[in-house]
Amino acid sequence: MLTPQDVDKNSVRVISQPIDAVQNLVFKYVGKTSAEIEAIVREHPGIQIVRDGAVAVESENCTGLASGEVNGQRRYTGLVLIFDTYDQAKLAEKALRGQ
Repeated sequence: MLTPQDVDKNSVRVISQPIDAVQNLVFKYVGKTSAEIEAIVREHPGIQIVRDGAVAVESENCTGLASGEVNGQRRYTGLVLIFDTYDQAKLAEKALRGQ
């Protein structure tokens, strides 16, 4: 479960074009370690985005958003959420920005 309070709202963006077969939304977490983010990816392939107490949309899959390496280990700062449609990705973007 993911809420607007969990993310850096300025980092939330859809990085796919409407015509792409798969839609990707990226964001950086607030207050999560790289290890915590890795655990989320392993344990929760689909992420529910909650706004105002209700599930707004759920991603089909996710992967870690890396910002480099430390001692040969990837350093994760956020997630890439994967959606089937552009509309789902845009809905998720708005929900995570608190709009």
